[in-house]
Amino acid sequence: MDAARPRVAFQGARGAFSEQAAWRLAGAHRPLPRRTLAAALAALADGEADAAVVPVHNRIAGPVPGAAALLRRHRGLVAARIWLPVVQHLVLLPGARLAALRSVASHPVALAQCGRFLRARPGLRALPAWDTAGSVADMKAAGDPTRAAIAGARTARLYGMRLGPRVDDRPDNATCFVLLRR
Repeated sequence: MDAARPRVAFQGARGAFSEQAAWRLAGAHRPLPRRTLAAALAALADGEADAAVVPVHNRIAGPVPGAAALLRRHRGLVAARIWLPVVQHLVLLPGARLAALRSVASHPVALAQCGRFLRARPGLRALPAWDTAGSVADMKAAGDPTRAAIAGARTARLYGMRLGPRVDDRPDNATCFVLLRR
């Protein structure tokens, strides 16, 4: 194990809020993105990761579904905890027009954080996705200007996408993340 640069597993693609929490909680690290929370915790249990970052609660959406049960099952040592401010934006392909959008994808917890925005646009279909950053990567790969994603500003920059308006329901939006170690 490289103690100066631990391997930190997290749920999501590069640019996810969980990765941002990992930087804040573990400092410089080697990121291990995983598709699910279960896979991130399995990487820790199997020794592939030195630590894992898990979102446990959001101020708008409440408890992260499944997180508490996974934490009980894996019994990792909670080494640190942080409330990370979460600012959700509409993310679009460069050149895409807001008026042309037909769907928006993001993680179900992120969609729950943006209920007011979505209810005000009944013609915009909300599509649950595996991750906020992953939904941006998927949108970029599809290249469809009628699709958008909900994610953070850092994610939009990372993938070279256009940053749209802030769309979360409250300015105090934040998620509690824990850093687990074996």
